[in-house]
Amino acid sequence: AEEQEDLRRLTAEFIAEEKQGIKEYKALAKSSKSYYEGSFTLLLKTIVHDSEKHLMILEFLEKKLKQA
Repeated sequence: AEEQEDLRRLTAEFIAEEKQGIKEYKALAKSSKSYYEGSFTLLLKTIVHDSEKHLMILEFLEKKLKQA
């Protein structure tokens, strides 16, 4: 039971970190459109996309942990 609670807590922390990272990368991408002919913005958008995938996985895990 304690291990299950630790997993729930850690998953919630990872979700919060991913959400914060997405916000920060989006803001940075918006403010850096002219850097390196837009390639920096492309890189940041790719990072955001990866973080959104991580978030989907983490939210799935969170749901399963709550059902356990």
